Amino acid sequence: MRLIKMTILCIVLLFSFCENVYAQEVNQSFEADFGISLPQHKDINQSMNLAFNGTVGLDINVLKRKLFIKPEFGIKRSSKKVNSIYTRSSGTLYEVLTHWNLGAEMSYNIFKRNSFEIRPTLSLKHNYVKNYFTYTYYSDELKTIGITGKKTAKSKHLLDGMGLSMVSGVKVRYGRLFLKVNYEIFRPYLEIDYDAIYNLEHRQVYEEKSKVRYNIDNISLTLGYSSPIKKRPPIIKNDARYNN
Repeated sequence: MRLIKMTILCIVLLFSFCENVYAQEVNQSFEADFGISLPQHKDINQSMNLAFNGTVGLDINVLKRKLFIKPEFGIKRSSKKVNSIYTRSSGTLYEVLTHWNLGAEMSYNIFKRNSFEIRPTLSLKHNYVKNYFTYTYYSDELKTIGITGKKTAKSKHLLDGMGLSMVSGVKVRYGRLFLKVNYEIFRPYLEIDYDAIYNLEHRQVYEEKSKVRYNIDNISLTLGYSSPIKKRPPIIKNDARYNN
């Protein structure tokens, strides 16, 4: 409950900050980047070797084209095909790990020449993590009427939780394109749903624990695009009193 209140407070503060900045003459850009991340600890990389992630945010210049602050929202998702005796011959079982995050990134321009920039970055993010299974299979009901279709079933959340992460990295920008390399430190406590876990080995390991701390540290590489936001000049209506 405390983390939920902190998340709501962060959202309110970020929107308030963006509104105040927009009211002033400050350079802003809408940014979006997408790429991959690699888990660095055995807690995750034994089952998930690769994740796809993306973020969107508003990059705001707050100090003479040097210091930038970017409120941002992102998602990271990894999945792996699982071989199980419980799957049908026509079905496919996947284990999925998803992160939703909301936070802010601070960057400082240490080198600039023409359209080329180098900025070290530091971010603080609030994350919501969930781990579950999806099962995709061909529906026999559809086959009977001559239609080949798929259905997807989703399990309960095996692992579920929230936590803060810290991200450090570097952004290399040329024109409107940029490349980012980040290292994220993220070690949340995740709640376990025993009823959703079908693997007996997991049940034995976590038999006496309702929460387990996971090491979800990762390295990410993303490619992004920055679009400057241009403010429209105020519209002054013609007044007959000033035309005389």
